[in-house]
Amino acid sequence: MDQFGDQLPAGALARLGTTRFRHGAAVDVLAFSPDACLLAAGSRDGALSLWDVGTGKELRRLSGEYHQISSLVFSPDGRLLA
Repeated sequence: MDQFGDQLPAGALARLGTTRFRHGAAVDVLAFSPDACLLAAGSRDGALSLWDVGTGKELRRLSGEYHQISSLVFSPDGRLLA
């Protein structure tokens, strides 16, 4: 485990930097939930990631199902993301 409690690759002793908030592709759009606890990110490759802002851990990733994501918005109650 690294200093954040994330699993290291087999044989690794340490990690330089962190994997927190790493989308993997160029991010085109970001949206914070109304309570600022969640961060959503979308990219041209159609991937959508949802992170816990406090810990930086990725909670969910949806990919391959969408075309380019050019805008994101949370509903006022924070339960829906469009």
